[in-house]
Amino acid sequence: MKHWVFQIAIKDRSALGAVRCFPGLMVKEKADGLWLELPKTTEQVPREIRKLPLQQTFTLDAEGNLFPVGKQTPIATNWQLTAATIAEFMPVSLPVSAFPAQVDRVFRSKLVSSDRERQVVGLLANWEPFLHYVSLAAKARLGKLQFAVSENREVLVLGGPVPTIPGQALWSMQEVLLPAGLDFEYSGLLPLFKKKYLAKGGAFGLFREDGSWERIDKDAFQAVTRSAVRITDKTLKGNGNGP
Repeated sequence: MKHWVFQIAIKDRSALGAVRCFPGLMVKEKADGLWLELPKTTEQVPREIRKLPLQQTFTLDAEGNLFPVGKQTPIATNWQLTAATIAEFMPVSLPVSAFPAQVDRVFRSKLVSSDRERQVVGLLANWEPFLHYVSLAAKARLGKLQFAVSENREVLVLGGPVPTIPGQALWSMQEVLLPAGLDFEYSGLLPLFKKKYLAKGGAFGLFREDGSWERIDKDAFQAVTRSAVRITDKTLKGNGNGP
């Protein structure tokens, strides 16, 4: 059987969260990058895979010859990839208290009512209403959502349309997530905060109404699918955090 083989940069590891539950997709980290392998069931690379920051795409034949797409000469023979599934490579980790986050008690800014209008980009809610919503919602409403969950059964959902369940709506200011309707008391704090805490990228700063905040890594998120949510729910219950 033929396979697709893809290469992405190690720095783009967090992008794999979007395909954590993609059937048949395997991954291996090597010195020159992350290598993905997928059974070739169609002549087109699946849409979900095309969205990844792919550096190179290959086809692998049954004899282990690795061909760049569109080329007749293999770049490797007897090619093998001892790999893991994405879920094994990037297991869902449930921290002791809150999200996979770094909490800073020193920086605390008063949040005040805003006179601006911004688009709602996320929701902070309890796990059970979210679980029920996902079980009933049309797939089209889930397709652009991502989620991260904490051990205390609180879920952060990003994307749109935002689930129609009780929770704290959020809007975004350059990777800083604030309760909708609120802003920093002093606008000059935003660039200072980003420079000190988010300069390296790869994370969100999630603020609560009381001004406390958490730094949440982007690779803590995964695509909202029914299977991913079911697996996460089983993990929560297995850790003694379910009803």
